[in-house]
Amino acid sequence: MSECHLTVELTDTGPVLHYRAERGAAERFADSARRQSLVHRVTIDSQVSVKMKPLPYQRLFLA
Repeated sequence: MSECHLTVELTDTGPVLHYRAERGAAERFADSARRQSLVHRVTIDSQVSVKMKPLPYQRLFLA
């Protein structure tokens, strides 16, 4: 499994959160958050760092 960088913006003026997550979990989290309008923006890229915190409750989004 490969990890990726997940950027979560809750509002257009709020804080930007950075997490690392397994690619599949990140994609499912992003889809779910967008579908439920829980976030302003979510992006996924390969700029992952071990210093980033893991996505909370990542196991809920793993297939």
